[in-house]
Parts: sequence; C-alpha cells; structure tokens
Amino acid sequence: MCECRSALPSLYGSVVVLGAGDTAFDCATSALRCGARKVFVVFRKGFRNIRAVPEEVSKQATYIKNKGQSTGSHV
Repeated sequence: MCECRSALPSLYGSVVVLGAGDTAFDCATSALRCGARKVFVVFRKGFRNIRAVPEEVSKQATYIKNKGQSTGSHV
C-alpha cells in the first residue's frame, strides 16, 4: 500500500504488458500482486534487446515461481 493509503486494484484473468524496460517489469510484478492469473510481457526485439536491468527480469521470474504460477506466466 502506498503512503496515500489507497487500496490496490483487483485484477482478474490475464494481463498483457507492452515493453521491455524496467517499468514494464514493474507493471508485470504489480499485476501479479493485484491478482492477475497470467501476465505476458510482450516486446518486439528479442531477449537480447530487453532494456530492463537483469535484476528486474530475475525478480519477476522469482516472483512468478514463488507465487506458484510458473506454468501460466511468461517473462
């Protein structure tokens, strides 16, 4: 919860995040925390061109594994 004390939104089903930067991976992690069942991070230039720092990508993959959704979420 942020300092403003507002509740997080509830998400259902699948979420698509467009982009390959740090913000995209932050959005993917937030979507999972808000209840999304699957999160797809979509970008057009291949894995070698992901602009997110490697720690962000690893953090997202770890969060998916810990949440038990490794078969349904794709990073």
